[in-house]
Amino acid sequence: SRVLAECEARPPAVLVVDSVQAVRDPALSSAPGTVSSVRECAVALQRWAKSRTVPVLLIGHVTKDGSLAGPKALEHLVDAVVTIEGERGSSRRIVRATKNRFGPVEELALYEMTAAGLSEIANPSAALLAERKGGAAGSAVSAAREGSRAVLVEIQALVGPPAASGGSARRVALGLDPGRLALLLAVLESAGMSRSEEHTSELQSHHD
Repeated sequence: SRVLAECEARPPAVLVVDSVQAVRDPALSSAPGTVSSVRECAVALQRWAKSRTVPVLLIGHVTKDGSLAGPKALEHLVDAVVTIEGERGSSRRIVRATKNRFGPVEELALYEMTAAGLSEIANPSAALLAERKGGAAGSAVSAAREGSRAVLVEIQALVGPPAASGGSARRVALGLDPGRLALLLAVLESAGMSRSEEHTSELQSHHD
């Protein structure tokens, strides 16, 4: 109520609430951050935004796996969920927007953190492949589609000899779905076995 009263006294161009889990409505008995408190506060801010046509940015907490914490109702109240992702020690940031209105649309943009703030990287493919060494073993370039944008990325593979004790090989991938990795490996193994059988059959026919 104090936030909305201040907005009425001094109408802002953009309202940023950081964070929505920290605000509370004095008319509610629930504590800040609870499901009912987050939902009611978000609804009040949404109602004010529509009546005044002012953009409202609700900053929400995220869990350790990167998903939005709290009730899913918050995601359905807003027009889009925008996340900023980045690896520790890297200046690059990925801004990803997931639309909740008019159908799901996954969009992303690549930025670089500079002294003046976030600066857009006009050619993400060139930036992602800038440090790649051509002709390196176990390295390949693949096109990944994110929303309406196709980005060229480098895929690196490291293969070691099988253990002397035998057993099944351990396969680990970073940044790739384990189920998709298993499917790709199964296709490659099937194709490799088929070529091996054809080669053996060809050698046998020549021997005959």
